[in-house]
Amino acid sequence: MAEPIAWLNGRYLPYAEARLPVDDLGLVQGAAVTEMVRTFRHRLFRLEEHLDRLFRSLALAGFGQDLSQDTLREIAVTVIEHNSRLIAPDADLGLTMFVTPGLAATYSLAAAATPPFPPLLRGGKGGCGPTVCVPSFPLPFHLWAERCLHGQHLVVPPLRQIPGT
Repeated sequence: MAEPIAWLNGRYLPYAEARLPVDDLGLVQGAAVTEMVRTFRHRLFRLEEHLDRLFRSLALAGFGQDLSQDTLREIAVTVIEHNSRLIAPDADLGLTMFVTPGLAATYSLAAAATPPFPPLLRGGKGGCGPTVCVPSFPLPFHLWAERCLHGQHLVVPPLRQIPGT
């Protein structure tokens, strides 16, 4: 395949085909746990630390999901190995790993029971499983070039946020 790939809910597919249904809770309620990793010389940087943080965040958010860290690591490496072949040797990729709670049962069940809406339930779980997606993208260094060369204006407010107890 001479086009970029992504991993979505159990399969690798062309990046352009990776889509979430409109009733995914990641879209409906903005419910998602996301971690982004970048590459240096086409190798993922600190992937283990990013996976640890992702899985801690998933536990804190109460998102159940069936993938292990080992499996997600293999998926991330496969996506990067494939997509790195499609960019220049001096270019790099960003990789996003995101998990949503999955389809909103209220919308999915109502749609499935009300023609002409198509049933959007997936898999053997009746649509109750999480959505897991791992896409990558070329890092747009040109967007940051000016700030890297000349710095970024910054304002520090006089009132600081009081840390929680």
